[in-house]
Amino acid sequence: DITLTAEEKGTSVIIYGVEADFGICATQNMEEIGKQMAAMAIAWMDTIYPDASEHSVKTCIFGQTAVTDLIIRTESISDDERVNIVYEAEIEDVIDVGFNRMEEAFTFDPEIKLVFATSASGSVGCNNYILSQNIDTSDIGLFCCDYDSVLEEMLNASSAGRGIIRGSIIASKEPASGVISCISGIINGTISSPYIYYHPLYAMVAPDFDYQYSSEENIA
Repeated sequence: DITLTAEEKGTSVIIYGVEADFGICATQNMEEIGKQMAAMAIAWMDTIYPDASEHSVKTCIFGQTAVTDLIIRTESISDDERVNIVYEAEIEDVIDVGFNRMEEAFTFDPEIKLVFATSASGSVGCNNYILSQNIDTSDIGLFCCDYDSVLEEMLNASSAGRGIIRGSIIASKEPASGVISCISGIINGTISSPYIYYHPLYAMVAPDFDYQYSSEENIA
């Protein structure tokens, strides 16, 4: 392995975006992201569907089936007894793909009320499809993760009844910050392989959604 060979020769290697049991990793805590996405969705359901019966909130999940790190992000939502997963599909971080996936989901079941997506840009596309249908969006919520440049604008619009994106769990608007932190630790001699740096997380939510979450940077 290139990383192990480099380390044996005294060279520090930073691995970005994934976890490994070797090297110095700067990444996101995928399990925590999934838990916090679910916590946001549950808080929203507590407000919009406080008396919902078991398996009564029809739910769509747009995630991944091949990438283990991303699969973890969608597992926690199924723990709530109100959730009824009626549609699942893979999504990419592309607006047009999100639009098409949402169209497919609502063609399959137009009564979907909760959307769980692992892609910020894909979620923008999902939102765009719903807006194109001119339907009441007050009882539909989409929860996602990561950051897109128009995400904040769409969160504000959802509070005014012009969208369904209610919140996103964001690791960092500046992905390089974790790498910089690791480099500083290497130079200062405070970290060594194996080492995992998790970006701090926070929730970006619609103005009318009373929900807060943030975490400090932490080490596995």
